[in-house]
Amino acid sequence: MYLLCTFKVVNATVYFMNEFKNTGGAKIGIVKSSWPFADLTVNRNKFELNVSLIGKLAFLPGDIKAISPHPGGYKMRAGIRIEHRIPYYKDEILFWSYKSPAELIQQITATGFMANTDTMSQTVQAEVRQLQAQGGFAMKRKPLIMLLVLWLAIIIYGAINVSLTGDARIMMSTIPLAFSAIILFSMATLLLPSFAHSVLKPGYTAADVKKFLILLIIISLFVTVISGISATVI
Repeated sequence: MYLLCTFKVVNATVYFMNEFKNTGGAKIGIVKSSWPFADLTVNRNKFELNVSLIGKLAFLPGDIKAISPHPGGYKMRAGIRIEHRIPYYKDEILFWSYKSPAELIQQITATGFMANTDTMSQTVQAEVRQLQAQGGFAMKRKPLIMLLVLWLAIIIYGAINVSLTGDARIMMSTIPLAFSAIILFSMATLLLPSFAHSVLKPGYTAADVKKFLILLIIISLFVTVISGISATVI
């Protein structure tokens, strides 16, 4: 009888997988991000939902009260609702992917996270608590404000020149310059670790915002090309 019980305990331990990763969409408060801009990563010690620039939410065992199915809604697949105890985070946190809610919950449970009552190392606790205190948003406020001010200054400069000269081509040539600033900022964040360190909050890397920045570069390049073509046509 003793050997049989020991065998069952061993089996139960082996059942826990090391890590579960899944890509999908998410909704944090009123902000929604579609597939593939949300990445869910769960292991026995940490539950992490990275929604690119919108935020990276991290939880320790005990931080999450429950994970329940969510029926979905407008432009949202059925997924899971994450009920938590972190005051810095929005109350409504949803995640969905091409897996069913039942399958997502099953695979999260299989990591052992929800049942983990072990004492976490001080390093892991400090890392997660720091991310939680920052509220999830990836970038520091000052660099973003500086980029926005530069972008607006270039656009306003073009608008003033158009009003003074009446030449719309000036505005069409100014728009590519404004969006080039966004492209340079995004590429520097992705490619230069020292620059990324200066614009991202502690605990974040360029990989955490990679998808969003690539999308931003693509949109900016598209606007730049269209504006350049329009400038030659006018």
